[in-house]
Amino acid sequence: MMKPVALHKGDRVAVVAPAGAPVKEHLMQGVKALEEMGLEVMIGRHVFDVEENGAEMDRKRVADLHDAFF
Repeated sequence: MMKPVALHKGDRVAVVAPAGAPVKEHLMQGVKALEEMGLEVMIGRHVFDVEENGAEMDRKRVADLHDAFF
């Protein structure tokens, strides 16, 4: 079994929400915990977006995933 390389202080992690917008307070608690571990946190541009058009929201969330990996 392959194991991923452990994260180290200064590493960058991305936070995305492909299933829907999280409660901002809860997400920020998690971001704070990651930062306290010494990680650089990048929050997706569309994490807190809420739109009525499902297709447009899907496009934005996919864009966040792509940004996280590239």
